[in-house]
Amino acid sequence: MTSWGRDIGIIHHFKLVSAAQPGTDVEIGTDGGLECRGLLIETAGQLSVTMQNGQEHDNLPFITGLTPAKFKTVRGTDSTAGTKASGVWAVY
Repeated sequence: MTSWGRDIGIIHHFKLVSAAQPGTDVEIGTDGGLECRGLLIETAGQLSVTMQNGQEHDNLPFITGLTPAKFKTVRGTDSTAGTKASGVWAVY
């Protein structure tokens, strides 16, 4: 069995993100001079995100656990078809 992963380095701190309001962006790109390097999701569901390079992804499904990537903004999904992710933490 092959496994893979992406090292995000030393975690400096976490920041709770309130992404419950659809259509409202929460800026998480930097905090105290540190870039957001991932999202920690407590309850799986959908979120809409913007990456540091400007790519936007709407109604993206997230599983419970750590998703390493460089996120800039996060917002609650506008979709009525899926559940919204909750307990979202930005990792710096």
